[in-house]
Amino acid sequence: MKTITDAKFEASWTLFTENLEKAGIKEEILSIPDIKEKMRRAAAATNEESGVAYPGALVSHINFLCAYAVSLSEITYTKKLLNLSQASLLKVCCLQHLSKIDWLVINDNDFQLSKGINFKFVDDGINLRTGERSVLVALLQNILLLPEEYEAIVSIDKDRDDKFWQYCSPLSLLIKQANEMTSLCERKRQIKQ
Repeated sequence: MKTITDAKFEASWTLFTENLEKAGIKEEILSIPDIKEKMRRAAAATNEESGVAYPGALVSHINFLCAYAVSLSEITYTKKLLNLSQASLLKVCCLQHLSKIDWLVINDNDFQLSKGINFKFVDDGINLRTGERSVLVALLQNILLLPEEYEAIVSIDKDRDDKFWQYCSPLSLLIKQANEMTSLCERKRQIKQ
């Protein structure tokens, strides 16, 4: 399984905390017990093909997502028509996948490992998906979410053909596009390595 070097993790951690600061949630997130060590162990996906199924991948995945989302929001036409708050955008990006710090664990099934499934979801008997769990993390850290921020965070739980996408906010659509581009680029990078 791929690993992240200490130097790369530290650089990614620094950028992550800068994004938290810009989002206005740095103090709340850094107060999560052992957050830095949890991020050092956290993957962003379960399977190797994703390019982010290794310890430490979550922090760089979130940074990449932040960069894509900001870039998309800065496109002149988008910026002029939608006028999205960069703080809201970064808050959603930093929070949307954060539940994976406790919810994704290294897989102990040899057969699944041989198939490239390096991580698995913890079976804790709670039927919440990634975005819903991330909203719970935010609430437990006393982070106030605007309605459109909540909607954008849980948008990760929606299927492509869900009616949600016909009526959702511009923030949710932009976050969806940023997630798709981030995932595509990470998969392509994995293939090239």
